[in-house]
Amino acid sequence: VLQLYKGWRRSESALKDRNKELNSLKLRTRQLQESHTKFRGQIQALESVKELTISLQSQLSAFEQENKQLEEENKELAQFNLRAEKILNEKSITEERQNQLLSELRMDFATLKG
Repeated sequence: VLQLYKGWRRSESALKDRNKELNSLKLRTRQLQESHTKFRGQIQALESVKELTISLQSQLSAFEQENKQLEEENKELAQFNLRAEKILNEKSITEERQNQLLSELRMDFATLKG
């Protein structure tokens, strides 16, 4: 009977040790699951950042293209302004000459008349 009792106590002790191990493993499993969930959230956040980065790069590319186009238009407008200024200067000179010629003709007419 004593041996049965000792065997039963050893088994009971071994069972308690196994229960402690099991509880420890359950706790570790729960911690790993929480850590996994946390890392999953971080991965999803990084994927969102990646998508945003791709979107921003696409927008940047479009803005750069638009900027190049606007620079070309500005160059064309600057050249157009220079040509227009040149034409206006030429017309101003021509108008001045015509006014001077008209003044001379009036004087000549007044001299002939008078």
